[in-house]
Amino acid sequence: MAHVVVDGVIHTPHSASYLGPDEAALLPEDIAASYVALARQPSTAWTFELDLRPSGDDIGDN
Repeated sequence: MAHVVVDGVIHTPHSASYLGPDEAALLPEDIAASYVALARQPSTAWTFELDLRPSGDDIGDN
C-alpha cells in the first residue's frame, strides 16, 4: 500500500490547450514509470508516500 500525491497538471491533449508556454506538466508515461518503481521497490528500503511534481522544465525536455 502507498499514498501517491500527484501535485500538478497531467499533460493531455486537453490540458495542452490551456497550459501556458512556461507551465510544466506531468507526462503520463513518467507518472506510470514512478508507479512501476514504487511497486518494484525492495522491502528493505521502501517508501509509503510518493509526491510527483513537474520540475518546472518545459514539457518534453529531458
